[in-house]
Amino acid sequence: MSADYSNQNNNAYGLSQALINVSLPPIVSKRNPTTKDKAKFGQMWINKTTGIGFFLTQIANNTYTWYAGAQTAASYTAAGALAAGTTLTVTGASTLTGGATIGTGLVVSAGGAAVTGAVSASTTVTAGTGMTVTTGNLLVSTGNITSTLGNVVAGAALSAGTTLTVTGVSTLTGGASIGTGLTVTAGGAAVTGAITSTTHIDATTYVSAGSYVAATTTVTGGTGVTATTGNITATAGDVVISTATKGITLPGPIRIITGAGAPANALAVNVGDMYINTTAASAVTRIYIATAASTWTNVTCAA
Repeated sequence: MSADYSNQNNNAYGLSQALINVSLPPIVSKRNPTTKDKAKFGQMWINKTTGIGFFLTQIANNTYTWYAGAQTAASYTAAGALAAGTTLTVTGASTLTGGATIGTGLVVSAGGAAVTGAVSASTTVTAGTGMTVTTGNLLVSTGNITSTLGNVVAGAALSAGTTLTVTGVSTLTGGASIGTGLTVTAGGAAVTGAITSTTHIDATTYVSAGSYVAATTTVTGGTGVTATTGNITATAGDVVISTATKGITLPGPIRIITGAGAPANALAVNVGDMYINTTAASAVTRIYIATAASTWTNVTCAA
């Protein structure tokens, strides 16, 4: 409910004249002022519940504008740098045109904080609705960049001097250059550009990449490594399959697998599947071809 304090006067008896004007006493209330609360210019309003003080600075078109003189839930505009030795909590939209230096933490619970200058934080910056870097870099010298419920989306190449850990699905549209390692523990990392790694990529689920360049070591996949276009090429090594009865699947599909002894019928899935016996003792037990599902026919070798 609005109130009218515009006719409030505060006079005192004086020596130079009978009555002289003195400063108005503050209005003390359990709420913040609204644009309908009328008063005189310079009137102070104190919300005794929150301890926030307001000043009436403008009257236009029967609208009364109150500006806060301390931390407030309303909008706050700082023309110069904002230095906070402790936590700055913003529940509405705030504009910091001179940058912000945060000693302990910056918490944005609703609305947003638009900073046209630099933001320097010695500890934690927490955003309830999001944090956007339109130009420049987001640099973390120590600690992590952690996304618990959303994605980490990189429009350009992602360069990591240490390990990048992904617990959910992340999209890197510009490629990824990894200095020490890329670990994908859940979800996956979909990269439309190139992945360049000087060490290794470990994935418990999947890594989907437009192209991949491994400079030195390995790619480890928990559930698989898929190349949707292009080739997987080993120029100085082998494609190693270490588990018996696991092999290479070719178009058709047909599989080429190995094992010790004659093949079990269940291993014949597709017509044309090939089984190589690693312990064959005769020319008729070395190779088998599937002529139907669950049916093997031996091949007679020259020796």
